[in-house]
Parts: sequence; C-alpha cells; structure tokens
Amino acid sequence: MHLFVFGVVCNERRHEWRARLRALYGPRAPEVLPIFVISDEHERNAKWQQRELTAGAKTSDDVLFVPAANKAAMIEKHHAYREAHCAHKTMGWWQMASRWPSVWYGKTDDDAVFDLPPLLDLLSRLPSGPVYGGIVHYSSVNTTNLEGGCFSSGAYGAVRKRYVGREAKVCSQLAGPFPYVEGPLEILSSDVQRFLAPRALVDPRQRCHYEDFYIGMYLAEHPELSLVNLDGLLGHKDVWQSGTGRWLGTDGFLAHWVRTDEAFRRVSDGFARARQLRHPDAMAMRCGRWADSFEALYQFPCCHNWTICEPLTPHLRTRQRLVVGGAT
Repeated sequence: MHLFVFGVVCNERRHEWRARLRALYGPRAPEVLPIFVISDEHERNAKWQQRELTAGAKTSDDVLFVPAANKAAMIEKHHAYREAHCAHKTMGWWQMASRWPSVWYGKTDDDAVFDLPPLLDLLSRLPSGPVYGGIVHYSSVNTTNLEGGCFSSGAYGAVRKRYVGREAKVCSQLAGPFPYVEGPLEILSSDVQRFLAPRALVDPRQRCHYEDFYIGMYLAEHPELSLVNLDGLLGHKDVWQSGTGRWLGTDGFLAHWVRTDEAFRRVSDGFARARQLRHPDAMAMRCGRWADSFEALYQFPCCHNWTICEPLTPHLRTRQRLVVGGAT
C-alpha cells in the first residue's frame, strides 16, 4: 500500500521532463509513486519507446498507457483531435489509478513540481473521510457541447454571474456552477477515487482546456465530501509571469510552468527557502459545514451537505522575498 500515488499527465515527446521528475521523486518510493500518463498510440512506436528507455524509464513500472482518442472521430466541428487527446489522458488516469493501491491519489502535469516534505505534511493533516483538494475555482457548463463558461475564482462570484451583469443572460442558461480543482495538483482520498472512476468516462466532446473542470462536475454527484481549498497555500504557483515572461520564483510547495532545466534548479532552491519561512502550522486545516458559512451554496446544483476546509494559517504572500536569482 502506497501513501500517495499521482498521475503525471505528459507531453509524450518530453522524455527529459519525465527523467528529472523520476530523479526528484524516486528517493521516496514506494511511499510516493509517480505514474506517467501517456497515450497508447505511442506504445506501438518502437523508436519512441527506445528514447524513453534511454532517458531512464522503466515503462512497465511507471508509465500508464491510456487509450488514445480516435483521430478521425475527434475531428468534429468544434473539437480538434489534440484537445480531446489531452482530456482523455486525464480521464484514463482517474479510471485506472486504483491499479496502485494507495491512501491518497493525485493528478499533476509534467511541467509542475511539488516539494514532497510539506505535501506529505499536508496529507497527514487532511480530514478523514472523502476528500477532494487543491486550488478551487468554479465554472458552469454547456451540457450540449461540454464547454465550460462563466468561470469564477470564488463561490460568491460564481453565483453572482448567474444573476447580475452582462454575463447573467448566458450564465443562467448553463448548468452549474460547480467547484473544481486546478490540474497542477489535485488530491483525492482513495474512496473518492473509487467514486470517480466509473464516472470519468471518455466523451468525444471533451476538451483539454476543461478536463479538470469535468472532474469537479463528476464529483459534484458525491453527497458529502470535504472540499479542501488550498488557494491560500498554493495560489502563487506559476514561476513565470504570463505575458512578460518575468521569473517570479516560488513561495509555496507547488511550482507550475517549470519547463527548462534552469527553471527546475531554481525551483528547487525556492522550495528550500520557502521551507525556512513557512509557519509551523501552515498545513493545519479548519473545516466546517459549507452551507453554514455560505448560504448562497443552495444556488448550486450540488454540494449542499459538503464540508469546506481551508488552511488555518493562510500562507503569507512573500513572493518578492523568495524570488531566487532575481527577476529576468
């Protein structure tokens, strides 16, 4: 039995990214186990597989080949093959994750990195029972084409968009809103993974941009889980500033958009500095009945009996003190 098994949804061509993640997480095996999720269309490509082995993989041990989207079927009016292909890898992971028995399951991306000591500390402090955790956002969905819409970073904004402002006419016609967790780090207890597996079905309408939202939408059927919102700990996850390309560093235990070897090294230094500044109780959680703190939850089509959990001591926004090597 593992403690934490997580699927890394991969760009098949990025062999070197997988190699460095194996080196990073390998020392904690078998307690922590990364599984690299790859489309099975590449399993038949001998040249591709040989490159993976050269990069240090043991493909029978840590690579999960999931059924590839049918290219001909995916090229429909609004759904390019590459978008469905990406979403279907996420569905395949959650369907098959229980092949590796574990207390906790996760999903991440191959350009995301997390610092294991604080992550494992967090897992030890999560509530008992069914848990769905990460950076929580909200969206609604067009049930005809499965496109998300009316995004909000908070629950109040998600409700408000349905009734107030220019978007109300559109938002009120969509199903939702539903809470969901961002893809760089999704955490599920084992019982929630078992609940999700038969619901995470491949659909030709699915798109890569919405795959994490689909998981939240499927989990909205769960009657009484604990939604753990880690935004207070992980909200500054992107190491590059969108648009300017300026290096921001990392001030938490999750870093996203880590694509070059230089960025990987700088993130490792950032993690070490963040550990020194982290509050001793940063991973402690407080939980309560969600509807008691947010009456508008009854405007949601789900979640009325859920518990909401958040960090007891929100992470101080100290990014400028923690930038490694200065801005670029």
